[in-house]
Amino acid sequence: MTTNQSNEDLEARLEALEKKVKDLKADKDEEIQEIFFEEVLFDKSKYKIGEMKINHLLKLGSGKIHLFKHFQTDAGLVFVLGRWGRKAK
Repeated sequence: MTTNQSNEDLEARLEALEKKVKDLKADKDEEIQEIFFEEVLFDKSKYKIGEMKINHLLKLGSGKIHLFKHFQTDAGLVFVLGRWGRKAK
């Protein structure tokens, strides 16, 4: 298996798990109420900034903020996080 194939396999597995989390949350009468886009740059002096922002959001969210996706760009990675909450009635 090549590195590209293993990355594709991991991406497919991650997407399947993300869908399961979304389905489980929907079953509990919850929805995404807020999303966050955070970048982590491929730069020795700047990557820690994005890392700290993501860790802060995850800790601050008390289990209600989850990582949904990440995208690779030429400059680094972009992470998509969402905050779950009860559906408005």
